[in-house]
Amino acid sequence: MSVPVLLTALLATGCGGGKPAPSNLAVKPTFPAPLTACSLLSEQQVASAFGAAGVKAEEQQVTDLGEKKVHGCAYRRGSFVVVVTLITGVEAEPEDAVRDNARDPQASPVNGVGGYALGYRSALGQEIVVSGVRRAEETRVTTISGPGGSQDKLAALLRDILTKL
Repeated sequence: MSVPVLLTALLATGCGGGKPAPSNLAVKPTFPAPLTACSLLSEQQVASAFGAAGVKAEEQQVTDLGEKKVHGCAYRRGSFVVVVTLITGVEAEPEDAVRDNARDPQASPVNGVGGYALGYRSALGQEIVVSGVRRAEETRVTTISGPGGSQDKLAALLRDILTKL
């Protein structure tokens, strides 16, 4: 084998002794970081809204429902808990999606949240506010629940969440 052919063969197999050629695998993606429910509110925001220092956020496992994905985050301190749930990939219009996700037929409109929102109290006494907004070609439905009597606090937190969707 001649020297030029041997040198070409060695370089082609990575045995040339120089630095390896850059790989396409090292290219960084250009899209935003994956969405997580705990990225929508900080522990400090929840603690401040409720006067509950020491709140810790716990990301829940994403539930894959085909086109829809359900993201959840629980903010806890002892028996205190606020839960945020985000459903992405909903095809329905916001009003229909919110009605479908509000578990109480007596849910009433919550003003000042942005988008379309309904609020109600669960059978267990939890306050729940559900909102839907249209982004690109999907509706995103957000539910936030917390202690009874806290609908105004939950609505204020939900307004913050909607700015990130």
